[in-house]
Amino acid sequence: SAYQRGLPGAIPLTALETEVGVRLFGSRKRTAASDQNPLHTTRGVIIPPMPRAAAEDAMPAACPPPPSGSGLAAYRGRRSSTARVTMLPWNVPPPTERKPRVRISMQPTLEQPEAILDMLLVDSGSELLVLNSSKVSSYKLTAGKWTPAGIAGVSWTRPLPRDQRGRLENGPTGFRVLVPGTSCNGTLEPEFKITCAPGNDTWPLNPRDPSLAVRWVTDRNLLESDNARGTFYAAAAGWFATSEDHILSPTGELLAGSDGWGSELSSVENPCGSGWMLLVSAADDAQDRDQIQAYEVVDGQVVAASEPISLPGPVTALWPAETPGQTTLVIRNSKTGNYEASRLGVACAE
Repeated sequence: SAYQRGLPGAIPLTALETEVGVRLFGSRKRTAASDQNPLHTTRGVIIPPMPRAAAEDAMPAACPPPPSGSGLAAYRGRRSSTARVTMLPWNVPPPTERKPRVRISMQPTLEQPEAILDMLLVDSGSELLVLNSSKVSSYKLTAGKWTPAGIAGVSWTRPLPRDQRGRLENGPTGFRVLVPGTSCNGTLEPEFKITCAPGNDTWPLNPRDPSLAVRWVTDRNLLESDNARGTFYAAAAGWFATSEDHILSPTGELLAGSDGWGSELSSVENPCGSGWMLLVSAADDAQDRDQIQAYEVVDGQVVAASEPISLPGPVTALWPAETPGQTTLVIRNSKTGNYEASRLGVACAE
């Protein structure tokens, strides 16, 4: 009720003396009591809401009635309010597992004892060219199998490095063969032949991404480019792999999260969105196994996009293919010693 002016003893006093014992079992399921609303009169709010604990079986003790009389003196000497609350530990929920966005498929193409440096599909996919250490072999697709159709010998102007590498590219009148120190042009018709000259011509590392033109370094199995610092072993989607398994940006910054990557990497179209994905080998130098896994780079951070696929030997070549969505993979099988060439594809997992 309202008080009379000039009479301090008539001023209403809000006394909060609460001793609450709260026992918490399980999770909180109830909201606070509805009587935590302010008390209203015709002159407005005169008593603020009294806080109370809300729990599954909270048992607040009753608040004693105010003593007779009014004024602050009636409450002098009374002990202050206390609250005993048992706090249970909060367990952080486990992180949500990220499902793979893509699935890698592998289609075996050719197996042979001699090293395979690269392969190229020509003539609308009906003919296969395979680059070896001293020749280019031609295969025709017959009844679903590749059968030998011809051989073109190659005379390199410089000996190949011990770790032999080379590249086959489509050319304006046929195809191109590029190895460290030697650049060649080849024709299929009217004659299957190759003509070579000393030097390192430039070529697009990815046939469908002209943004990066590279060239070999003579007498070494490394590449160089006008768009990168120094030499590198491979590159994909703006990232460069060194021979020490470091993945760097064009300015030399290390790619966060790429510690477990090897030096073999290639770019492939993202089948679930725009841009590129990276196919990467493992950093392990074991000779009896390897793996390939797809990754995305989001805001400078590596994100795994697929489950890894296990391989029965080390990766010896990984190149962007001439066919969209495909990558050329070559491994050396640790059990047979043969080189196995395959085509990798990437598709959305769902």
